[in-house]
Amino acid sequence: AGFVVVPLRPEAVHASRPRHRAASSKDDAHDAFVIADMVRLDGARLRPLQPASDAVRAVRALSHMRTALVEQRVATSNQLRALLEGFWPMPAALFRGLDSKIALAFLERYPDPRSGEGLDEHVLSRFLKERRYTGGNRAELFSRMASAPVGTTGARESAAKARIVRLHV
Repeated sequence: AGFVVVPLRPEAVHASRPRHRAASSKDDAHDAFVIADMVRLDGARLRPLQPASDAVRAVRALSHMRTALVEQRVATSNQLRALLEGFWPMPAALFRGLDSKIALAFLERYPDPRSGEGLDEHVLSRFLKERRYTGGNRAELFSRMASAPVGTTGARESAAKARIVRLHV
């Protein structure tokens, strides 16, 4: 709007109150007078607030959007983990991050316990090799797969939840 904005610290306004009145109690009208007098007397030492440049505003916008997207990814991953732990806990036990490429590929191929019935070390090893998975210790993955709890849902519930898993993948 074309106004010059001069930021002042509240402590500076509080410290200037006694200069204008014996009682330094807070009074909005008195504070307005104190602030105006500070700008008038000390204006040469005060720096007006400068609007952010276009580049700074662009970086802020990108940063805020990235933060929002990361928060959304974490929330979706947490929802997927909660869903899986209720009916097909093995993928959540197998992979640390359900938002990783390998975990998503696994869930796309094995979205429910029925699709993972024949899954053993050999099948998992072939699956990992097909996807050129190089991360993690395979023996540890096999151990996690063997010790993962088994879901306790019926066939229809499992099929319905598998459809939800596919929507997340």
